Amino acid sequence: GHASRSGRVMHELGHALGYLHEHTRPDRDAYVGVRERAVHRSYAHNFDKEAPEYSRYGLLSGAEYDYGSIMHYGVNFFSANGSDTIILDEDEYQEYQVHAQILSARNCPSIY
Repeated sequence: GHASRSGRVMHELGHALGYLHEHTRPDRDAYVGVRERAVHRSYAHNFDKEAPEYSRYGLLSGAEYDYGSIMHYGVNFFSANGSDTIILDEDEYQEYQVHAQILSARNCPSIY
């Protein structure tokens, strides 16, 4: 996740550039699970999947899911009880752990 101040700034800059949360892609269920009961009620909308017809991801058909995206929430973001809110398998978790506090290599091409 983007736990540092610079990570949060980059995340918000991503929104300003038009990026959506990676974990809200219409196809996200093929990549991650969301433990809805663990999500704080006030923030549940931040985990809703985007409808394909409204999603930028419709334009990026076939784009790989980016576990390392600065636009992807950390595994326990907005937890109501300290439990993980996003569920990853072991291989995905390893990739996620090397996530930098900058835009990922997969984020950058879609800016241009």
